[in-house]
Amino acid sequence: MGDHDDPDLSNGEVISDSVLQAINHSKTFIVVFSKNYASSPRCLDELVGICQFEKTRLIIPVFYNIDPYMVQHLTGRYKKAFRKHEASPKTGWFKKTSKEHQSRFAQLEKVNEWRLALTGVAGLSGETVSVDRSESDVINQVVNKVLSETKTMSLDVTKYPVGLDSRVKDIASLLSTDTEVVTRIGIYGMGGIGKTTLAKAVYNQIYFRFQGSSFLENISEISRTEKGVVCLQQKLIDDILRSKKIKIDSVDHGIELLSTRICSTKALVVIDDLDNPRPLEFLGPFAPGSIIIITTRNEDVLDSINVEAKYKANELSDEESWQLLTKHAFRDGKISDRFKEVSQEILKCAGGLPLALEVFGSNLYKKSEEEWTCIDKLKRDSIDDVEKKLVISFDALKLVDPILQDIFLDIACFFIGWYEEEVVKIMETCYTFVNHRIDILKKRCLLMINCRHELGMCDLLRDMGRKIAGNDSPNEPEKHSRLWVSRDICDILKNHKGTKAIEGIITSNFNCEDALEGVSFDTETFKRMRKLRFLSLKNVVLTGSFKKHSKN
Repeated sequence: MGDHDDPDLSNGEVISDSVLQAINHSKTFIVVFSKNYASSPRCLDELVGICQFEKTRLIIPVFYNIDPYMVQHLTGRYKKAFRKHEASPKTGWFKKTSKEHQSRFAQLEKVNEWRLALTGVAGLSGETVSVDRSESDVINQVVNKVLSETKTMSLDVTKYPVGLDSRVKDIASLLSTDTEVVTRIGIYGMGGIGKTTLAKAVYNQIYFRFQGSSFLENISEISRTEKGVVCLQQKLIDDILRSKKIKIDSVDHGIELLSTRICSTKALVVIDDLDNPRPLEFLGPFAPGSIIIITTRNEDVLDSINVEAKYKANELSDEESWQLLTKHAFRDGKISDRFKEVSQEILKCAGGLPLALEVFGSNLYKKSEEEWTCIDKLKRDSIDDVEKKLVISFDALKLVDPILQDIFLDIACFFIGWYEEEVVKIMETCYTFVNHRIDILKKRCLLMINCRHELGMCDLLRDMGRKIAGNDSPNEPEKHSRLWVSRDICDILKNHKGTKAIEGIITSNFNCEDALEGVSFDTETFKRMRKLRFLSLKNVVLTGSFKKHSKN
């Protein structure tokens, strides 16, 4: 709040740094004008500091037993006070006085600053305490106004903001203070990593610095239809102008209104879940000094619009993962020692993904210790909920390039932990532009490549890919598109269960089973596998010829 009062400051002393800092960090200012307000250089200096935020923050003047006309037009007591300031040899106590301020010119300049600040703030919509209106009534009105302003702008972030503070600071360090340009910042990462939560937290921390602000959620989904684009344009103009009087009839009408009505308003806008640059054509332009924060699962989108900075949202650390899991599982209650034993498998499965930790923890809430031991059922139920979010990224690949889905599934089932160069050589026998396509998967946060150039993937993404490869037939491996488990491969090949659904058979490098050791197969077992593209079997005896069975 802006009505600061420092009991250690006597009239005529330099305003402390703490008061200046408080003014800079306040979101709302309540300025109480009393009969003697204009007589205090300290109060007037504070008012000058507050006025620099007139266009970006809420300022509410309260006239305490004084006519607002007297304050705004400097009549009566206020007129007399300013005559004294103009005649005083020591006018102005804002920071330290200097020889420059001792001069007559500097003295009058300071008084003029006070005059402009006073008349400017007094002209704003405010409240008056008088004989006809009680203090309590005014207080209620002011509180309601502050609450209505702040509630409409701040966003609900998350119940348990574990690990948010440090990440918000990282993004804040990327934000430009340049008032001459529009700054665009990109936050990218896999689904469920917390991009939207992070963007909301940053938004809440800085929105009050701008003349207007807006948070546009689910851009990709909403912008697929013309009606959806109009809804986004309407929300943007309503939020930034804080008015619902302007109505948009069509996309073109919206473009025209946005270009004329908000192009001079310094704004903070978050564009959440952008999967292609096209919606940006219908939103804007924005005024210099505006900041646009974009969240996406696809780093390529950020590169295509030349954002000024990018931030990759990463998984939570082990300590943060434990904190978030226990917050959701126990709320603020006592953590059971037994839970500490079973939690390690849950933490490993979640892999630092905030969404997964939230779902796991919520499913554990108010469960008995006996139910904790049914860890497989818990994981199965929780993973189903998480996969609904993750599968969106997989489905989106089909719109870009259907081959990307095949490569994703191949890697999830066969090539985790393999060297990139080796995988590329194998895949080039079936696909073109493999390096480019692997790079797309990486930029969409569906694939990781470590410093040793080994392919990696979040366990939840890997399991989702393998489930998709199972074609909704978990207990019928002959219907799977890819086989990597030795016992399933052995059963299919020994019993001639192969079908046209099978596209690849490669035993996992990390599979320690010896079900295939020394087993003999005839090539006739591959006869019905017409779509088979990859085949790698170790330590088996294979007889016959493939000439009759496959053209590939």
